[in-house]
Amino acid sequence: MRKNQRYLYLVEGENEKRLIDVLKTELQVIYAGKTQVFNPVEEKITNLRLMNIAENTLVVLVFDTDIPKSDILLDNIKKLDSCPRVTKVCCIPQVKNIEDELIRSCDIKTIKELTKSKSDRDFKRDWQNCSNPGKRLQSCDFRIARLWDQNPPAPFHVISNDSGLLKK
Repeated sequence: MRKNQRYLYLVEGENEKRLIDVLKTELQVIYAGKTQVFNPVEEKITNLRLMNIAENTLVVLVFDTDIPKSDILLDNIKKLDSCPRVTKVCCIPQVKNIEDELIRSCDIKTIKELTKSKSDRDFKRDWQNCSNPGKRLQSCDFRIARLWDQNPPAPFHVISNDSGLLKK
């Protein structure tokens, strides 16, 4: 990590934001930084967003790979790479989505076990309303080494998985 390195996490949705925030603060297993909801697979980076990036920032893109469409993502990576305030762009592909990643990184068979939800469909709502997400992860034997440890499927296979650069 460079001296005065800043981190900006651009995450697909509110559930990813919640996870990143828990990993940064409560569990302290990834580097601290600012987290913003921005889906890099579906939304184009605007010049205004680029202008608001602070100097010496490592930008982390967290995105799902369940919809095989990567053209906007690749354009966003190029645009961020060309920004002089961005020191590096790190990609974290979630294979296939946040639920699959959490199942792989915890000792659970279904996602509803993590939040003690009545059904898998209730997970996202229950995750947002969970008062102790870090403790829930720990009680399910969460292992940061298993989170985001898989290579993405096509067409995302051309994008490297840089999760190792963020894990402490």
